[in-house]
Amino acid sequence: MAVCEIDSDLCVVGGGIAGICAALAAARGGLSVVLVQNRSLLGGNASSEIRQHIGGAGFQGHFPEAREAGIVGDLWSMLRRKCYRSNPNDYAESSVLFWDVCRRERNLRLFLNTQVLEVEKEGREIISICGLQGSTGKRFRFRAKQFADCSGDAVLAYLGGAKFLAGQEAREEFGESLAPPERSDFTMGNTILFQAEKLDCEVPAPDFEWIEDLRGREIWWTLHPPSAPMESGCWTFEYGGKLDTILDAEEIYEELLKIVYSAWADLKRRPECGMENYRISFLSAVPGKRESRRVIGDYILTQNDIVQTRRFEDDVLYAGWSLDLHNPDGFYGKTRPTTFYFFPEIHSVPLRCLYARDLDNLWLAGRDISVTHVALGGVRLMASCGLAGEAVGTAAVYFSKEGTCRGTSRNHIKSIQQDLLRNGGFIPGVRNQDPDDLARIAEVRATSEATLCTGEHSEWSPINDGVGIAFPVTAGKLETLTIWVKNESGSPSVLTARLQPLRTIRDFHPTEVLSEAQAVASAGVSTVEFALGANDLAEDIYMVHLFSERPDIHVSQTRSRVTGVHSADHFPHGPTNDPHGWGQELGMPNPPRWVRRFNPRRVTNPMDFHLTPRFAVHPASHCYRASNVKNGVNRPTRLPNLWASDPVDGLPQEISLHWGEPVLVEEVRLIFDADMDLAMPSREPVEVMAADYVIDVETEAGVRRLASVQANDRRMTVHSFAPVKTQALRISITRMNAGGSNARLCEIRCYGPQSRN
Repeated sequence: MAVCEIDSDLCVVGGGIAGICAALAAARGGLSVVLVQNRSLLGGNASSEIRQHIGGAGFQGHFPEAREAGIVGDLWSMLRRKCYRSNPNDYAESSVLFWDVCRRERNLRLFLNTQVLEVEKEGREIISICGLQGSTGKRFRFRAKQFADCSGDAVLAYLGGAKFLAGQEAREEFGESLAPPERSDFTMGNTILFQAEKLDCEVPAPDFEWIEDLRGREIWWTLHPPSAPMESGCWTFEYGGKLDTILDAEEIYEELLKIVYSAWADLKRRPECGMENYRISFLSAVPGKRESRRVIGDYILTQNDIVQTRRFEDDVLYAGWSLDLHNPDGFYGKTRPTTFYFFPEIHSVPLRCLYARDLDNLWLAGRDISVTHVALGGVRLMASCGLAGEAVGTAAVYFSKEGTCRGTSRNHIKSIQQDLLRNGGFIPGVRNQDPDDLARIAEVRATSEATLCTGEHSEWSPINDGVGIAFPVTAGKLETLTIWVKNESGSPSVLTARLQPLRTIRDFHPTEVLSEAQAVASAGVSTVEFALGANDLAEDIYMVHLFSERPDIHVSQTRSRVTGVHSADHFPHGPTNDPHGWGQELGMPNPPRWVRRFNPRRVTNPMDFHLTPRFAVHPASHCYRASNVKNGVNRPTRLPNLWASDPVDGLPQEISLHWGEPVLVEEVRLIFDADMDLAMPSREPVEVMAADYVIDVETEAGVRRLASVQANDRRMTVHSFAPVKTQALRISITRMNAGGSNARLCEIRCYGPQSRN
């Protein structure tokens, strides 16, 4: 059969989340792109045939406002709103959504069911790759100037002869405390997932002869048996960590089938699980894979980079999932299936980890990037892989100017970073410095601005061993802090407040004490004011630790979302909410004494807010200023970085840009508050997101309407129109989603005809 020759600017191999994001980013940047996928469905572990939910930096609740944005954020939001059914794993239509998004991209061509078999090279460059399409028998030769290996197993890098890492590195190789003393071939294993449905009749347990009676095994499953219905899962059904997850894939899948059905039969036998009427309705067609090859790039990210929060000049993405290192014994292990090693801050990943050191034109994205086994424990999460894919696709646009990935990284990193931010992304420590953004030179005005306010009383909560409140201070000083308390002791009680700087948003452990004050709480309900008298405070986030001499003091709490405010509880002997002991801290006290409050229901439900102590400060904190929309940061970090109108004034509210001289504008980009503290995108638009708004400009002929939007559900919107000369542009927000009471906006950007497309 003749070989079909396919030419493109960029050839992406691997149709998982990383590959999809890489292909979309490059295609939207103007490149002709080919996406080659060896399965009939797109999505990788998030596909309809595996159905693992997307997770990322904010999913475990340790890092506030950390959910990923950009292309992967858009895909994630679409999944939640269009494909979600009864649980966050039920993505029966996810691959159709991915396919639809890709097929509508005019610069992108899809080749499904196509397995790459051969790589053709000239020196250090890949010239072409050859593949076979199993569904048609067609043979293809894909020629491109550059390639991206998003295959997970590093297929291109391996066939191209690039050096890679596999297994567990020894502790001394990279100085990693979590690495084993000796190098081994062990990896994290594979998993197949299931979903179950309840019928109105009893369903007998499966009786395949190869099913094992687990009651005779001393393994984690039997030592810690489930006691409730299991309708989906389970990541602990893991196997293959002591085999080769590539070469032994078929053997691993067969054993995983045995594990799933043996566990299912065991569930059926347990009356406490109530599984008599359940049947398996879905089983992964292929295993979800965690680890195989990791290609060596110009930099290898390590545990120490992550725990020490090292920033690099070529940072292009961040990650925040714990160093989640699975037991290689998997399901048959006696000890816990994994340990979550947490660290103080979200960490970044440099572009040097996203291309092969030994091949000049091979980008990397996904779980095959240049990291150690320990570092892979966190960056392998799919939302992080999606950020890597978008970074690679964005960098590929600049490749033709240099001809190598290394040269592109060295000479165009600032432009790559700015493009990622321009498209809604976030890179820790990198601000918008886009010279084409006209909003940066405009004066910002708004009809009103909110000050820091913690909302109405919801319930009383005991102060116990101490409560921490973190909040922004903008006035340069903090004279007083007022709280509302209920003293049930029957007599006055002394409370203590300590003002301290905050090292990171999740590390509430005390450092220096800036100010300390005591106040008396009368019996019953009262307000308590602490005269802190702190001066010369930089505009930043600070922590107040509250302590009581008596245990029967309660603090007024609110369930209102207060952007920029975080709270924590004090545990003198460590928290008690980790019964399995699966979590450990790195770079912080272990066990932690101060633990950030996180409501686990906020994984999926935006209305389940964290309980936050109600308080007031003097002078007021003006942390929601209109000027925040052009401060270069498009989401809350240590400061809120958004404009919020005064809720007392109601809606509509306006925010406007004013230029001293007329400017020519043809594009407006807006980033709205999408509650990035929510671990997963909400199924419905959240109350902090604008629903209806209009964009107007003032021209010599009068006011001209550029856009009118109703029922907005997107974090970032882009409005393009014929160039218009103006000295003022106005956004009027007339309605918020879900009954929100005040207007909010994170960023405004404006571009003229001279800007890059």
